[in-house]
Amino acid sequence: MKMQRTLIFVAAFVLAATTFTPRTGSGKHYYQFVFFVGENASAHVDYQQWVINACVAALVGFLMAQVSRRVLRSVAVVGCVAATATAIILTWNAREARRVEARKRAQSDEIYAQGLLRAGMVREGKEHLRNAAANWRAAGDTEGEKRSLEYERSVKDVFDTLDVNR
Repeated sequence: MKMQRTLIFVAAFVLAATTFTPRTGSGKHYYQFVFFVGENASAHVDYQQWVINACVAALVGFLMAQVSRRVLRSVAVVGCVAATATAIILTWNAREARRVEARKRAQSDEIYAQGLLRAGMVREGKEHLRNAAANWRAAGDTEGEKRSLEYERSVKDVFDTLDVNR
């Protein structure tokens, strides 16, 4: 029974450790979820680091299998709290990164729309102003959204002023 418990713990810890692949590319070292590895073909899997991670996880799994159930429960509770806190922090950082990217896209759309309007491409310019408003909304900036929509409404379309019934 003790051997079965040890093997289960070692296998679980190694599986958990190999879920994230160590990657290298463009001078950066980072971890990526194993099912997303094919998305970035320019980065390479760091197999030596992956093996080291698996060995350390196997050792930790072996040691955890040797402790009493009471200690194991305590460690599990602490681990769950730490995992929850980490998930919250990572989610917050990802949301903030999306807001920053949306802000950059909105600014870029506004600048591009102004260039299109100056060139006489009214419909395309108005479309980019609507895109800018959507990006401002995604960034959480309601003032920027209002500003883009008001600017889009104030631009007179040449086709709006023509009388098509003539």
